[in-house]
Amino acid sequence: MGDKRQLNRGFFLTSKIVCTVSAILALCMCLLGQIGDNGYSLGWIDFFSEADGDIFIFGLLVLMAMALFLIAGVLCSWLNIPVVSIIGFSLSSLANSIYWLLMLEFRFEYLYMGAWLFIVFCGCGLGFAIKQCVDYFKWKRNSYAQTNNYSGSVYEEPATAPLNDISVMPEPKQPKENISHSGTITGVNGSCAGYQLQLQSGEQVVIGKDAKMSNIVIDASYQAISRRHVGISYDAGRGKYCVTDYSSNGTFVNGNRLVKGKTVFIAPGSEIKLADDKNIFLLG
Repeated sequence: MGDKRQLNRGFFLTSKIVCTVSAILALCMCLLGQIGDNGYSLGWIDFFSEADGDIFIFGLLVLMAMALFLIAGVLCSWLNIPVVSIIGFSLSSLANSIYWLLMLEFRFEYLYMGAWLFIVFCGCGLGFAIKQCVDYFKWKRNSYAQTNNYSGSVYEEPATAPLNDISVMPEPKQPKENISHSGTITGVNGSCAGYQLQLQSGEQVVIGKDAKMSNIVIDASYQAISRRHVGISYDAGRGKYCVTDYSSNGTFVNGNRLVKGKTVFIAPGSEIKLADDKNIFLLG
């Protein structure tokens, strides 16, 4: 699953929706009474109709700032920039609070429902923006761990150059007679279940949906598979496979996701999963 799709579902989507609804409700609170004195209620609209001069301009600027901060908070939430979203909701609530308290000279008893509810809804949006931020950084940390903290035979030797530019150095601990001069790719399930291809050393095979770009072609009905999904080569000198992910929805080796565009060495017997569990290959 691609990063953008993953950031637009589950808890991430819930936080974005709550932030949006909270911002809309907070803006609606500007229509309610904000200041009360002996039963008299003054909302933003009433305030603008009665104010004049510098107070009118100042009030208009504050209202515009509150609205812009809320809009910025919502947009940044949907753009997966939760830190800026937190700042937007915080500044909007702060602007509302400071303005009315200054107008009332900090006489809280005259602050009416609209101002308090504005703060409540801003606080709700702020809370879920913080939750989205925490979830986002947890997700980033987990993604980093999946692509960098490996053990066993997977990713133990990252390749920093294309296959043709790699200096092949046989490993002295492994007897030459035990090193195969060719590898095999076997379809475990999905479009190529049961299909087996012998891979000569230095030869790259590409798996994907586009017959013009791929050697092993996956049926077009598998929407998660890219046209050019993954490239696989066999290095006889090391007795290992070179795998490079080119896809949008990811390639997984023994459950660990590869870094897109980065070539890695993996040992024979490894399982390669394309995007989901529907197309799996085994490297012999």
